[in-house]
Amino acid sequence: MNKTITTNIIIAVVIGGLAFWGGMTYAKQSAASTKGNFAAGVTGGQRLARGGANGAGVNLVTGSVISKDAQSLTVSLREGGSQIIFFSSSTPIMKTATGTSEDILAGTNVVITGQKNSDGSVNAQSIQLRPVGAVGMGAGR
Repeated sequence: MNKTITTNIIIAVVIGGLAFWGGMTYAKQSAASTKGNFAAGVTGGQRLARGGANGAGVNLVTGSVISKDAQSLTVSLREGGSQIIFFSSSTPIMKTATGTSEDILAGTNVVITGQKNSDGSVNAQSIQLRPVGAVGMGAGR
């Protein structure tokens, strides 16, 4: 009787260990698959925020506009410092409704995606105006 109980306990422990190992292996594979599926389903703006297709020089800049002229603006970054942003008449300016460069005012919170230049400035591909008190996106840039 004791031999049967001991054998059953050993079998239960082995089966439990194998089930645990199998579950952990499945979870790792499932997490990797989910991550890949998520990355494949991101939108263009999200892809830019993550570094674009090849990750070369694409930035996400968030902060508050310090100053603006007809082709550039300076943004005070959330983590400190500032960033110069260049834009053109074809750069989308987004808000609840499509905006124009006239909607960009000092003190306006913005999220900008674009190509980083060798001098550290950024050529904007899009500018999103964020209302005061809006929850920010990610790190400052």
